Amino acid sequence: MRWQVALLSVGALPLLAAAPPPVVPARALSDLKALKMPILAPRKLPQGYQFKKLIVDPKNKTYRLDFRCFCGGMNYLFSLVALPTPPAEKPTRTLALTHPTLGKLQLGVYSRLPSFQSKEPGYMTAPLMQTGRAHVLVSALEGRPAPEATLKEVVVALQWLKP
Repeated sequence: MRWQVALLSVGALPLLAAAPPPVVPARALSDLKALKMPILAPRKLPQGYQFKKLIVDPKNKTYRLDFRCFCGGMNYLFSLVALPTPPAEKPTRTLALTHPTLGKLQLGVYSRLPSFQSKEPGYMTAPLMQTGRAHVLVSALEGRPAPEATLKEVVVALQWLKP
């Protein structure tokens, strides 16, 4: 009988484990909610990635959420950004992706992204328009662009956080 009790106790351990940390910390969420508009954020992050920083401009209703991974000795970064107007760059090629709730999305590959003052190659989703803002996932703002496979994983994990 003791053996069964021990098994039940061990089996219950995962229920007691701490919940994973939120993708966006509570303080940053509070700052984003002050914008009173939908925010594009991932439901979950690829392994090794964590929240780095948030930049909010309440006057222009823009934001930039940065996520970073020091993976394999590389400093990878991707950002979720809301802009007043869609970026003007045209991709050199696009990858079609299907999101479970947002439908068909495109991830573009760019030789450079002048809209973001980046002269490096990078990736950016086609803008998702909400409340007069162009919301994009972009990789090339700092550090090395996150790998294509990582960005595909992030794109299918995107969600709208309501104000």
